[in-house]
Amino acid sequence: MTASSQYNSQHAPLGGRLNYQAQFNSQGTVTQIGGWAALNNDVNQWLQIKFSQIFQISGVATQGRADAAQWVKSYKIEHSTDGSSWTYYPTVSYFLGCVFRSHTSVAAIKSAWHVLFIVRINVSYTSH
Repeated sequence: MTASSQYNSQHAPLGGRLNYQAQFNSQGTVTQIGGWAALNNDVNQWLQIKFSQIFQISGVATQGRADAAQWVKSYKIEHSTDGSSWTYYPTVSYFLGCVFRSHTSVAAIKSAWHVLFIVRINVSYTSH
């Protein structure tokens, strides 16, 4: 997973995985929060997933951060089979994300895609 930016080393893209739990070192200090946070609070932030091979995708899930009031409220999706040519999901202007902390929202894809890359582009969000 890669992203447009990250707030700091504890807010890396790895934390953007579904059900990812906060990680702690032996002293009890958080080394990775249970989520990804961008450096800037604007709509130009994105999270990209590159799969190991081309997969058929039939849905996308988003999840609010478990230990803080941070979540994506709406987003767009682009997909690609080569990482160069990108296509927006064509039938909606944006997907609805989460509505509260720890909430998981699933967006079904009507016609499954065969993709190597998928990118979620934030449209609106709560907090940082």
